[in-house]
Amino acid sequence: MQTRDIHDRMRAVGFAIEEVRRILTNPVMQAQADWAMNAYGRLLSELGNAGEVKTLMSEFRTWTTSGPGGQPHPLMGSVVAQMRKKVITPVVMENLVLNFTQVYEDPKSLQETEYFMLNLGETAMPLYLEELRKLSDKNHRIKFCRMLADLGKQLGVSHFIKALGDDDWFLVRNIILVLGDIGSADSVLSVAQVLKHENVRVREEVIRTLGKLGSPFAIKSLSGFIAASKEKEEVALAITTLSLLSEQGVDIALIDCYNKITDYDLKIAV
Repeated sequence: MQTRDIHDRMRAVGFAIEEVRRILTNPVMQAQADWAMNAYGRLLSELGNAGEVKTLMSEFRTWTTSGPGGQPHPLMGSVVAQMRKKVITPVVMENLVLNFTQVYEDPKSLQETEYFMLNLGETAMPLYLEELRKLSDKNHRIKFCRMLADLGKQLGVSHFIKALGDDDWFLVRNIILVLGDIGSADSVLSVAQVLKHENVRVREEVIRTLGKLGSPFAIKSLSGFIAASKEKEEVALAITTLSLLSEQGVDIALIDCYNKITDYDLKIAV
């Protein structure tokens, strides 16, 4: 009975949205347009609270193509603003990521999903990271990390950097990987600080990511780690990573590491 009531309610919301959209696109007066936009926001909230991702994406798609010549409608900016206020809920994010795992083999559907996520803006990023935490399928996780990197290149890295202090080492490792794919110089300092993490897999990912990011600070961090760490395998990885950097100062850093290392095999590696 409850399920039927929910379906009936969502069907009624769908009918109402169509009517409100009709008024929005052809209002008689400004007061009617203002009323319609407020009503539209309330209807979006209904969809957001119910986690109706497919309906929300369909609605978003309608506005992106209903302008002159198939271009975004002039009200697109106002609609996106309403969506950012009304539909960024945990259940929407959960269903959005579920939808992603179902469509990522279809380039067109994947592009639409990523464009929708991008337009929800950086406010949604913490909830995306919570969904990343929950992804258990390795293939889904790898592909979702790639999408997060694409989003981060446009929305910035602040939420990723903030999450580096999370207690979940596996989430931190994946965020480090994403930051490496984003390649932002703004993240080098924060990534380097995670070299002190207690988990070996996190530290190894940090080393690889510093190799992707480069910069004088990456050189300094890697050479400092090489000189101070007692973990032979990690030091060997750091030596290889440092030697592959193309920035000026790598040779001097390697010589300095050679002089400070006491292990014979590691000296040979340098």
